[in-house]
Amino acid sequence: MKRYLDFLPLPFLILTAWEYAHAWSEERAEIVISTQISPPYAYRILIPLLCRFLSKFSGISALTAISLVSIAFSIGLFFVIRSLLNRPWASLLAFLFCECLLFLLLWRMKVYDVPTVFFFALAILLFQRGKLAAYYLLLPIATINRETSFLLILFFAIYFFKRLPFRSYLLGLVYQGIAYLLIRFVIISALVYRSGALFYWQPGIVISEYASAILPTFLLVLIALIFLYLIFRDWQNKPALLRAAFLSTFPVLLIFHFFVGAAFEIRALAEAAPAAFLLAVYPTRKGSTHSKT
Repeated sequence: MKRYLDFLPLPFLILTAWEYAHAWSEERAEIVISTQISPPYAYRILIPLLCRFLSKFSGISALTAISLVSIAFSIGLFFVIRSLLNRPWASLLAFLFCECLLFLLLWRMKVYDVPTVFFFALAILLFQRGKLAAYYLLLPIATINRETSFLLILFFAIYFFKRLPFRSYLLGLVYQGIAYLLIRFVIISALVYRSGALFYWQPGIVISEYASAILPTFLLVLIALIFLYLIFRDWQNKPALLRAAFLSTFPVLLIFHFFVGAAFEIRALAEAAPAAFLLAVYPTRKGSTHSKT
């Protein structure tokens, strides 16, 4: 009976993911999966290509294709987070994570946001289970999805330092570096004719927007501090894997947010979301029975 109860949240998650995708209009969806967007967004080609393929060969609309892809990755994320939790009420916690994530991503949402979180959560799971061959296949896919996949390489470098034989560690880093650079070179070269930029440098605008919205900024900082407290509470007794995942993503993304992001754009921290959530809900030492590896 309990096995079936674990799947109870899925219909609600499917409905939320469907409504999440429908925040776009049909016209906007057509543009998103077309060749009309400019860099750097145009370089994140995995989901637009997938949606274009679904739309072309099944006859469904662009918006329906985006909705189906959002549902698929949301369900995948649910199961990955549930597996990583491995504790009572794991399904409920995984469901709450996915629901909150979809809500937070609505602000300036992009089609690749949920897949990005899924890929980073899956990397944590693969590292936990020692499935490095599967991770080496995942990295190129994550890179085609979004250039922030370089943070996975940083995560690998931090976590597996002195945990792998030096030769395996070095070859793993070399492979990942070459794969990342090669994929980025091919994508950028193929789309060199597009007008746009690799990134938009606007720290002055971001800081001024935060400074001009005092109350929203105060509330955001307050919520962030509470969440950081939950993350760092009993820090040394939380799994090294989750600590490495968080430290290799959140600080870098926070810097990027201020220099090349936009004010209140929470989705810019999406890659850190799985590790942050898992650390925040991780049992304290008194109630913990989990391994710290």
